[in-house]
Amino acid sequence: MIAQACGGNMAITGEAGRRPIRPGPALGDTGTGMLMAISILAALYQRQSTGQGRRLEVAMQDAQLNYIRGAFVNHARTGKPQERGGAGFGPPVPPNGIFPCKPGGPNDWIYVFNSHNNPEHWRRLAKVLDRPELADDPNYVDRDNRLKRIDEVNAMVAGWT
Repeated sequence: MIAQACGGNMAITGEAGRRPIRPGPALGDTGTGMLMAISILAALYQRQSTGQGRRLEVAMQDAQLNYIRGAFVNHARTGKPQERGGAGFGPPVPPNGIFPCKPGGPNDWIYVFNSHNNPEHWRRLAKVLDRPELADDPNYVDRDNRLKRIDEVNAMVAGWT
C-alpha cells in the first residue's frame, strides 16, 4: 500500500472530486514482481546472446509510476494533475464507465472504455449499440463533442447493457 500511495496509484483512484481510495489489486507487490520477472527474462536473453550478466533492481514505487503512465500523459496534455475518474478511467471521456447488466447479480457489470484518440473505437461501439447512424456523426466521433454529451452517451450504453 505504501508503494501504491507514494507511486501515485491511489491519487488517481476514487470518485471525481472526492478523496483517493485504495486500489483493489495489490499492484505494489504483484505488479513489481511481474516487472522483475520480465527483467529477468530480458537479462537471461542478454546473457545467452552476449555472455554478459546484469544486476537487476525494480523498486516498488518506480513500478507504480509505470502503471499510471497514462496519468502523466494527461498531465502533459492538459497541464493539470490527473483527476480521479470514479467508475471510469482517467478523464471522463464517454463512454468510460461501468454499467449494470441484466439480470443484475453482484458481478453483472460491463466496463466500457472508448479511446478518445481512436475514432474507430467509437464507430465499432455504435454498431454494437445498434446505432450505426452515429458511427460517423461528428457530434460523437470527436472526443470533445462526446464530452458535451456525456449523460446522453452514457445513457445509450446503459440502455444497451
